[in-house]
Amino acid sequence: MKQGQKQGQIQVTFHWIYVLIAGAVILLFFFSLILSQKQRSEQVLQQDITKIIESIFTAASLSEKTKTTVDTNLDQYVLFFNCRDGQGEYGLEGSGSSVQDSVYPLFSPAEIRSPQLSLWSLPYKLPFKVGDFLLVTAPNIKYVLMGTTPFSQEFLEETKPDPAVRFRINTLAVNPADLATVDPGKNQQVRFIDFTGGTIQEGVAVPEKVRSLDDPTVTAVVFSAENIITYFQKKGEIWKQRGQSLHLLSLGGERDAAKYAALFAPDAETYQCNFRKVLQRLSFLNEIYGGKEIANDIPGGKLKEIIDFYDAHPDLTLSNTCKPYVLAMQGALQSHQNEVSACLASEAACLDLVSSAQQLRQANQNLIVNDCISLY
Repeated sequence: MKQGQKQGQIQVTFHWIYVLIAGAVILLFFFSLILSQKQRSEQVLQQDITKIIESIFTAASLSEKTKTTVDTNLDQYVLFFNCRDGQGEYGLEGSGSSVQDSVYPLFSPAEIRSPQLSLWSLPYKLPFKVGDFLLVTAPNIKYVLMGTTPFSQEFLEETKPDPAVRFRINTLAVNPADLATVDPGKNQQVRFIDFTGGTIQEGVAVPEKVRSLDDPTVTAVVFSAENIITYFQKKGEIWKQRGQSLHLLSLGGERDAAKYAALFAPDAETYQCNFRKVLQRLSFLNEIYGGKEIANDIPGGKLKEIIDFYDAHPDLTLSNTCKPYVLAMQGALQSHQNEVSACLASEAACLDLVSSAQQLRQANQNLIVNDCISLY
């Protein structure tokens, strides 16, 4: 073969190599462009979904005593929830877009992956209404109740299927001795609720049929005497306590929002974090009722209006009768505001907040039964 022919073949070979490389680069460019557009479209979609979820949660939070199950068709996404330093956050996992919320207390599992969300709004009072708690869960999360108490019976009654209300929470009541029979089935998560006060403990084996589930999907909350709750999570084949035990800030009664919130919160830290929102709101409400200086025994707000009314009408028979009860209300409201401030400063100081709320409730009741102007 002549030298010129060899050079021509080499040139043709390099020409085709160049064409292939250039073609690959062009294809890679268009592929990257398509992928970038797809990722951008996915991000926009996830942001839109997050905004819709925020609207749903806000509307549900403002609707007192409502239950509903919402079709979301979001089973391809994981909806996450967390709360730190009084700041709640939720959104689609991995989307980079989330909702920050320091106002509305929301209690839910740490993650939900479900085509439906079950929403329940309950008013919280200490002693007057402070706000509404939003409880969020899903039908594919099983709640297993152990032990019989008035509250556990109420929870079962509140969550049983009702044709008049489209609301679904998957509950199961079992005898503690029958825990081994609990089957998670196709449910994404299992939450054990121990009303016996001691069936679930640190180091005790978890039921055999849930051992194959991922640790974060198997959790428990134990209700002990005097409104104390303790959270646990599966770790391998045993229960591991999560955080310190908590005292519920509750005045009791039916549909106790503080207790229901404990059923749905994932752990002690998240429960306490959401309660900081409640305490901040309670502090503002105390100022509305008693004035900004009520903590210093200087009445304002509605309390001042009541005092001024009776001072301006000494001729009324009730003025002399009601004044001692009004002054007692002033002292109770001052004490309550001081306890709220102490609780916000230190969680260890929250124990006396329930007592001050009870005193405030009694002071208001004394005004009512004596035909005086009540505070709330």
